[in-house]
Amino acid sequence: MSTTSAGPTTRRRLWTPDELADYLGVTKHCVYAWSSRGGGPKVVRVGARLRYRPDDVDE
Repeated sequence: MSTTSAGPTTRRRLWTPDELADYLGVTKHCVYAWSSRGGGPKVVRVGARLRYRPDDVDE
């Protein structure tokens, strides 16, 4: 039995709301307000936690 690999995967770490706020120069409250209103960068939910992909933030 052989296994194949699709090649190396590069995973970028997801940002927390605190990290996103620091990066954008806004408050954490602002980040949470965006997510509750459907604005701001796309949210990735990990369980009950909010996370953000750095690539989504730079768009």
